[in-house]
Amino acid sequence: GSLLENEELVTSLQMSKATSEEVTEKLIVSEETERKIDSAREGYRPVSIRAALLYFVLNDLGAVDPMYQFSLDSYFDLFMMSIENSREKGVQDELSERIIAINNFHTYAVYKYACIGLFERHKLLLSFQICIKKMQREGKVEKPTYDFFLKGGIVMDRTMQRPNPTDYLDAGAWDNITELDKIPAFNGFANSFEQLRDWRKWYMASSPETEALPGEWQSKLNDLQRAAVVRALRADRVLFSASRFVADNLGPTYVDPP
Repeated sequence: GSLLENEELVTSLQMSKATSEEVTEKLIVSEETERKIDSAREGYRPVSIRAALLYFVLNDLGAVDPMYQFSLDSYFDLFMMSIENSREKGVQDELSERIIAINNFHTYAVYKYACIGLFERHKLLLSFQICIKKMQREGKVEKPTYDFFLKGGIVMDRTMQRPNPTDYLDAGAWDNITELDKIPAFNGFANSFEQLRDWRKWYMASSPETEALPGEWQSKLNDLQRAAVVRALRADRVLFSASRFVADNLGPTYVDPP
């Protein structure tokens, strides 16, 4: 007989059509929801970047002392706690404000958490690494200057080195100056020791990291470059210079361990 006379079949086809339309509508809603979730998740990418950066700072401490081992599970718990507790500082309606609040809270939470298990002499190293990694991510650290701050200047062939015009700098300090002069930001740095007599006064200061550099160099150089000058001339004040650098760029709380 005719298929149209089969009421059960017609009813089934109608139900199938209605179900198909319902599924299609739900798929459209689901795709729209997924796009919204992806957009919201992408907005919080700076938070995930900062969290990953801080974890690898902790992980790298194992190279300083094998005793420094940090669990990924405990770090995850700390991160979730930071997300929850960062709202206590105030309600952040804007996404940008919320991201800043989470990052600031979590960064200091990691610092306090790690300081519990560190020797006193390594706490400044932790805060310095956090500061440098953060600034590197923001594109504020020049690699040649940072490499010099870590390693100093090494002269391979002194026959090509200009003579030391001073009577107060030893050979090691002059090596540092001539090597620092090769970095573009320090172009003319070695010449300034012939032209500016104030370098002697700066060099003889008890805390040169707090003194203004002679001539135009104070305004010409940024914080890390000024720290490199301290590294070149007064290696005995490097820790104090690093502490000042962290306080100026990350905050004074990061040089005062809890």
